[in-house]
Amino acid sequence: MKNVTLYNPNNALRASAKDGEELAALWGADPVHPVKGAYQAIARDMMSKASEMLMKWADIQAAKSAKRQHNDSANGESDDNSVVEVGGRTAASNRSGPSTCGASRG
Repeated sequence: MKNVTLYNPNNALRASAKDGEELAALWGADPVHPVKGAYQAIARDMMSKASEMLMKWADIQAAKSAKRQHNDSANGESDDNSVVEVGGRTAASNRSGPSTCGASRG
């Protein structure tokens, strides 16, 4: 499986407790269901992790976009497509549709 992250809530609980007593207090008397504060710590940690992942994804997308723009410029393609080179001649691009570059239709 790709693009899957395994989340361990114990890391969030350990990070929110200063010592073993505080960690035990997060669990309370029920060994299966922790107290409200534990769920809040887990939720904060998950939101932080999700934010980090979103920022990484945004950085990757920005890098891909910059690379695409750089490659287009290096290949002689203009960013706004207003000028194109056809058959060794430079011609203005027809924004309303494909350019026929003087070819007759008929």
